[in-house]
Amino acid sequence: MNITENLQYISFNLFVKCYCFVLAIIFLVNSHNQLLYFKSNVKRKYINSQKIFNLITIPLITKKVFVFYGFSFVISLIFIVFDFFTTISGLLAIFFYFMYFSQIQSLSYIQRKTNTIPIILLVIVVSSIYNFPTYIFGHVWEILLLKIVFSQMYLSAGINKIRLGGLRWLNGHSTQAYLLENYLWNGNKLTLLISNNIVFCAFLSYLIFLYEVSFWIIIIYPQFTLFFVLFSLSFHLSTNYLMKINYLKYLAPFYFIFFIDNKTFIFELLKYYDQFILFFKR
Repeated sequence: MNITENLQYISFNLFVKCYCFVLAIIFLVNSHNQLLYFKSNVKRKYINSQKIFNLITIPLITKKVFVFYGFSFVISLIFIVFDFFTTISGLLAIFFYFMYFSQIQSLSYIQRKTNTIPIILLVIVVSSIYNFPTYIFGHVWEILLLKIVFSQMYLSAGINKIRLGGLRWLNGHSTQAYLLENYLWNGNKLTLLISNNIVFCAFLSYLIFLYEVSFWIIIIYPQFTLFFVLFSLSFHLSTNYLMKINYLKYLAPFYFIFFIDNKTFIFELLKYYDQFILFFKR
């Protein structure tokens, strides 16, 4: 194994620890609001027909069970961070994910925005079982697969726009309608200003569509990674400001997969990780 391949293997392990640790922190920060939302019986009616893979019906649960599932989800993530029974902890985290998040599926920053979590956890589980580095196109298979998952998320969004709205989606009227709809309940004057310019709305429609269907290019041409990642972050921050749609709350830790390939970043992260472990071993 050469130095580059060794760094690739190390980088995935660092991604696992960074992802699970940050995900646990984000979960804890938002757990109170999620509990308040859970206690709304009207909202919970939304999940009566929720099923895992359209096969297993997910039952409604009590407040205590909901808190228990959430607490267990965080503990499972922390166990993964410290390499404590990673396979079992990963499988438990997947189970608790479905049992917990299914109960608040209609919450705006949860709905469809946490779908990558069980996929990432499953890759972690398989990697812990198949504990031998395999390289595909210069990447360990885990990193390549997760980048494909991330790219597919945007590719499917772009294709879906055309599938449902046809090429008319690009004329700007759909984007204009989304902006006006969100202005009616968030009152953002900039949202209204942009929506009044149909030419600019059409420009945004083309820009968003092209970005979504071309994100996968970074897999073949990694030199474009920084451009697409920065554009992606800018896009999500903009939608959060203009339309109050927060995609990054639970998706943000996934972006580590792109920064973790940087050798300097890896060495700095390894240094801080060693200090972190030594602190708890004192």
